[in-house]
Amino acid sequence: MTRPILTATPNDTSDDPPYAVAALYRFVRITAPSALRDTLQKSMTEHALCGTLLVAEEGINGTIAGTRAGIDAVLSHIRTLPDCAGLEWKEGTATEQPFHRMKVRLKREIVTMGQPDIDPRATVGAYVEPGDWNALIAADDVEILAMRGDAVDAAMDEDPALARALVLGDPLDSETTLGPLITPKAADFVRRQIVEAIADGATAHVDAGAFERDAPGSAYLAPQVLGGVGHAMDVMREESFGPVIGVMKVADDEEAVRLMNDSDFGLTASIWTSDAEAAIAIGERLETGTVFMNRCDYLDPALAWTGVKATGRGVTLSALGYHALTRPKSFHLRTDTG
Repeated sequence: MTRPILTATPNDTSDDPPYAVAALYRFVRITAPSALRDTLQKSMTEHALCGTLLVAEEGINGTIAGTRAGIDAVLSHIRTLPDCAGLEWKEGTATEQPFHRMKVRLKREIVTMGQPDIDPRATVGAYVEPGDWNALIAADDVEILAMRGDAVDAAMDEDPALARALVLGDPLDSETTLGPLITPKAADFVRRQIVEAIADGATAHVDAGAFERDAPGSAYLAPQVLGGVGHAMDVMREESFGPVIGVMKVADDEEAVRLMNDSDFGLTASIWTSDAEAAIAIGERLETGTVFMNRCDYLDPALAWTGVKATGRGVTLSALGYHALTRPKSFHLRTDTG
């Protein structure tokens, strides 16, 4: 199924921001997610909305943007679905379309976290106003569960600092440590991935304004480290070819392998560990052409450079790389003719 690239053209000529942005969710049992995806995609297309909607068996959520009339029409359509009259959403406005395209995706789960017995319709808690949080956590009968993610926390301390230290500039300048992308179009593609990720809940940890050469429409792009990303975001699933990285916590190696293999691409994978045996064990389970340990995309003439899935076309380097440059010739000689 193709995903149209849409841009809404608002008719509003007032001083109000022309785009409405709605973040929505509804926990409800969905028996036919694929059919609902098609229905929602048709409605989004008809009203020229952009953004992302996720559909799973336990509900629907996402963030969409477009004209006031278009948002109202799609929200009204969702509220007509079975058990969706109580749809909840929050709204904002924007002077420019914050999303590049429209996506309606099936998601294996939204909130159940791999536990099929969890039913968010039955166990959802009470909403707590931001101003009431301090009093809540100070109460004697409230316990706080802290989830450890030491490696991720360390990365979020170190990676943004390393990114901020880069010097974006002319590659012919000896002071430059980060040059431009290949074209302005390529840079704007990555910018849209970053904007969409932030709109879907990610947090940017590098101030792009600190990089003078970074400007929309130019090939110069500031580096970015995104926290709070989700697996459904394009920045985590699609190719970027730019200086952006999303940092995502996982429960264990099993979840990491599952998410890494849940991709249309499979050129390289990078595993960072002091345990070489663990890197090999994980690497053998990854659907990728090359597995790196403690480095990435380092070319070795002795190793084949190849991939699988959408990046599995051909091979270069190593003895295998010469096969495409040779023409095989076979001899079948029968010497015993008696």
